[in-house]
Amino acid sequence: MHVSPEQVRLRLSSVAAVLIVAALPASAGGEVAGRNGDLVAFTRWFAPPRQPALGLVELDGRDLRTVRTGVTPSYEAEWSPDGRSLLFRGGRADDLYVIRPDGSQRRQLTRSHQHEQAAAWSPDGTKIAFQRWAPNTFSSIWVLRVDTRAATRLTRDALDAAQPSWSPDGSRIVFVSATAKSGYEPVLWAMKADGSSQHRLFPHLRGASDPAWSPDGRQLMIADGDDLYVLNRQGRVLVKIALQASAAGEKTEPSPEWSPDGGSIIFDQLDAQGRPGIWIVNADGTGRRRVIGASQAVPGATDPTLRPH
Repeated sequence: MHVSPEQVRLRLSSVAAVLIVAALPASAGGEVAGRNGDLVAFTRWFAPPRQPALGLVELDGRDLRTVRTGVTPSYEAEWSPDGRSLLFRGGRADDLYVIRPDGSQRRQLTRSHQHEQAAAWSPDGTKIAFQRWAPNTFSSIWVLRVDTRAATRLTRDALDAAQPSWSPDGSRIVFVSATAKSGYEPVLWAMKADGSSQHRLFPHLRGASDPAWSPDGRQLMIADGDDLYVLNRQGRVLVKIALQASAAGEKTEPSPEWSPDGGSIIFDQLDAQGRPGIWIVNADGTGRRRVIGASQAVPGATDPTLRPH
């Protein structure tokens, strides 16, 4: 399943379903979480004919460099929970790989005739949930054991499932589904980590993509193609973060992620010329600032992820 900004629109009226998260404390304002030395991994885009690669940059925007993965192209880095390795997808078949940030110890995790993407580590670092698809087929969620590379399918074709996100305790996975029943608008589903107890979340909410649990499990962040939202257990919007548009009025999917301490959110958005750069904002929506702009990334940067401390 491919979720585009044109497909997704958020409807938040009459949302009464209970999410599988706890009560939410009030957010605090102040400075953006993080100090100089925090490391951001991201997808670094270049002008053709160069292929996208993995980039690294300090949270203060300094020391921009490229990870030499030996795989072309390379996309969608995700830090391992211990902060020592990067998970990414790449190559012609979009297989999954793990590598050290210095480019050493690369390991290929999948070898299939399908495409893997939207991969996410389990909180204990032993498993990886990911989306698998092929042209003209349905998308499904799989879970792979890192030690054995054995993969198990969790969702059936009828759900056309994508974008898995683990709960912080590793017991559940939230994901996105878009089918005829939902008018092909993405909606949220959840299941246990073994694929059982699959059920719809927030039946009156449509257009929700990019779900991400907060590190304490008390909030769920989603996007709707135009903006970011932080929800509480009843589905009520606690924080709305409007995404910047280009001069032509275009917006991009923000690929948002929480900082490891839950105090901030890192994402990508467009500049006036329509080129994506990376930004960070406090979890209460204040203190937005740019981490890296398109001029530095040449010509754009997407899919940011902050290294755990």
